[in-house]
Amino acid sequence: MKIIKIEPQPTVAGLISEMKIGETLHFDISHTRAVQEAASRKMKSASPNFKFPTVVNREMGIIQVTKESL
Repeated sequence: MKIIKIEPQPTVAGLISEMKIGETLHFDISHTRAVQEAASRKMKSASPNFKFPTVVNREMGIIQVTKESL
């Protein structure tokens, strides 16, 4: 019998929670809703001492999120 172990895929909230202060991540614009939800609601409870502003750049097709201290 062969046992297969499947590695979990990274989530947007997981990637954002691993950010350092001042770091910016760029996501494809198709993930806009997930990024905005993770950066606002999920991170407020997980990291209340930081803010995670998001910027949508339609020309480049990205949404970026930055970790900042309050």
